[in-house]
Amino acid sequence: MSLGKQKILSQGTTAVVPDSGYFLPVAYTGTGGTQSISSLTFSPDMVWIKKRSSATSSDHSMQDTVRGFGSQGGAKIAYPNGQYAEATNADTYYFSSFDSKGFTMGGNTYYNGSGETYVAWCFRGGGSANTFNIDGTGYSTAAAAGLNTGSATVTAASVNTAAGFSIIQHSSISGFETVSHGLNSAPEFIISWSQDRADGMYCFHTNFYTGGGIGGVKLFSSDAYSGSTWWRAMSSSTFETGLYNAGQNMLSYVFHSVAGVQKLGSYTGNNPSAVTVSLDFTPSFVMIKNVTRASNWAVYDTARSPSNNRNKLLYFDLSDAEAVSGGNYIQINTNQFVTNGGGGDGSNRNGDTFVYWAMA
Repeated sequence: MSLGKQKILSQGTTAVVPDSGYFLPVAYTGTGGTQSISSLTFSPDMVWIKKRSSATSSDHSMQDTVRGFGSQGGAKIAYPNGQYAEATNADTYYFSSFDSKGFTMGGNTYYNGSGETYVAWCFRGGGSANTFNIDGTGYSTAAAAGLNTGSATVTAASVNTAAGFSIIQHSSISGFETVSHGLNSAPEFIISWSQDRADGMYCFHTNFYTGGGIGGVKLFSSDAYSGSTWWRAMSSSTFETGLYNAGQNMLSYVFHSVAGVQKLGSYTGNNPSAVTVSLDFTPSFVMIKNVTRASNWAVYDTARSPSNNRNKLLYFDLSDAEAVSGGNYIQINTNQFVTNGGGGDGSNRNGDTFVYWAMA
């Protein structure tokens, strides 16, 4: 684990900002052939890639070490911006390996088209499937971590308690199921989906929680918060979900706040005045979602926007090319981010509730 001061923001460049060693956004340009991204300080367990320069062949793609690789040698792919089935037959022309300081791709246009620009959001879990990162240095098996104490069977896992991040592959049952997440605090953000259905990804965020049945937000949609009961109790060892019927293979990405690493929270829009969100780290990535009304999942990061104002926008729920906005932006300062006073639905509509996810 690296705790140095040099965080690499794009392939070949550095900037002096805190490096947690658990997350990194990397901007790169495609070569059209095999390319290895080697600018990380860790081996990633989840890599989320988005083409920036074009909306053609530009769906978001998520790969992780728990689901691993499919029948043709490429990583299995999930698509958060739509209701698509998991791709299990990609070859090495797509995403070909997780490496000690990054990852390797072939020349497929979704990942590495010649002259196209991309961003990769890279997360460090606990290692390959069925390993458990206890404290950032030691490993034990998933079974030893007690990951089958819930009503759902955990079939594979990568858990990093130091980062507040786990990847949990689990079964589904009829009605609400209890899923062990392996972390040591209650989840504050969960992305869950069925590997067996083209049904999309569904999200829990801590600021929806009321203690009973909880609704959520669709990752593939701009919809506002839904009161549909998708989630239930969250604890330091388990969460409950009622998203699917029995017999399906589920995948859940689970997050909670960790000092110096990541923060989940909410704020109320205050247009025309800006809103300052205080953190205990300088973020390299900020996601903001208006949950009062329909609004896209706006994503900002320091790899694509290395200086203020951070106005290069991508959206989790859209395959659109990157937009450069004159009015919808944030500022990233030491231990905080600040919304634009006139940010509208995207970051600061007066009186609306916004949830955020910030990573160091």
